[in-house]
This record gives sequence, structure tokens and C-alpha cells, in this order.
Amino acid sequence: MAEAAPHAGALSVLEHLGIVLRTLSEDQYTLRMDLLGGHTIGQHARHILEFFECIVTGVSQGTVDYAARQRNGRLESEKKFALQMTDSIRLSMADFNPNMSLEVIAEYSSGRMTCQSSLGRELMFAHDHAIHHLAMLRMAVNHHWPEIDLPEHFGLAPSTLRYKRAQENE
Repeated sequence: MAEAAPHAGALSVLEHLGIVLRTLSEDQYTLRMDLLGGHTIGQHARHILEFFECIVTGVSQGTVDYAARQRNGRLESEKKFALQMTDSIRLSMADFNPNMSLEVIAEYSSGRMTCQSSLGRELMFAHDHAIHHLAMLRMAVNHHWPEIDLPEHFGLAPSTLRYKRAQENE
């Protein structure tokens, strides 16, 4: 099996986020849902985008600080703005060098922690993190709007998709 570039997965999940952003109305995007603990699809989109935004900013500074997320309310309340941010992040990733060294800062209950990482590893983290949120968005869309047809692999980790296909071929 050929090895994919680390940003390929990140680009894929951002493409999926773009699909849901283009598909939903503004009212659907901002609807508070019990299934999402009272949160909205827009809030999940903001959360996904801000992790990627931290990475894009971190590339220019040499430090990715996940604790410094802006929590921009426009991303969760304005679908068009979120879509613009999605496209902007995807374009920013075009020339990324996955081997670039980065310092990473995150906040835990025990306080702020710093470690060394690489851009490729952080893109892999953001991909996996986004998949988790896209899976929740898939459940919400399927529950509230079953007429909306999301791609078969929307919100599924590649390893899960591969496993499911192997099971079907047995």
C-alpha cells in the first residue's frame, strides 16, 4: 500500500466539512440539537476549523498553540464564513512540508504542556480529531434530515472504512 502525504487526510476531512457546509441551510447549521448535547453543527465546524487554523498559524511561527484557539463565534453562526475559512485553510496547506519541526502547546487539567512534534504529525492529529466530529455531524444530519445524502465514507476513519470493506468481501 502506498504511503499518503500527511496532509492528504487533512485535505479530505476539510473537503467533507465543505460538503456539509454547502449542503445545509443557515438554519440547519445553527440549530441546537439534543443529539449533540445542545450544540450546533456550526459549533462543531468551528471547533474543527480552529484546530487547523492553529496549525496554519503555527507553521509561520514554528509553534502550534492549541490552547490559544480564538473560538470565533462567526465560524459557528455564519456558514458562509466557515466555508471561506475551510477553503482558505485548504489553500494554505498546499506547500506544507510534513517534516517541518514544530513546538506544540496544549492545555490539560494539570496545566499547559509543551512538546516537540512535526507538521505531518499535527496534520495527522487534526485529521483524526476532525473525523471524530464529522462522525457526530453525520449522526445529527441523518437523524434530523434523512433526505440529505452524505458521502458513504463521511465521518468514517479510513481504517474503519477499510475494515468494513474487508468484512463485506469475506
